Amino acid sequence: MFKGPKNKTNFCALFLGPLWMGYRQMYFETFIIGCCVTLLGFLAMIYEFFSLTAISTSTIRGLNYALMGLMGFFGNYIYFLSLKRRITKGDEKIGVSKIGILYGFILGVLMPMAIAGATGVILMLLLGD
Repeated sequence: MFKGPKNKTNFCALFLGPLWMGYRQMYFETFIIGCCVTLLGFLAMIYEFFSLTAISTSTIRGLNYALMGLMGFFGNYIYFLSLKRRITKGDEKIGVSKIGILYGFILGVLMPMAIAGATGVILMLLLGD
């Protein structure tokens, strides 16, 4: 299945990262990506609320684009490592899952949005804005 270089650009992973990862049943990896996106959201909120000059919104946006680019460039290799780990553990559910797209959406898109939104509301209530 993985003959040749594992670092070819995967356009599905590049443009639809969490959905592609969910489809490929890489739920742990999707969760990690969701945590990274949440962390970048926290950085953006800290910048907004405390007006830090050390970081800017363009820097945070650039980091988000870099994360997407890394997912696109290393998507096949991440999938290879995920398959290797699951085969070693004896997991019998290897392949693709249409319902996994929903899991990918929840873990990689909704979870970071919900956490960042709730944190923003809490910060606004605490700071009185």
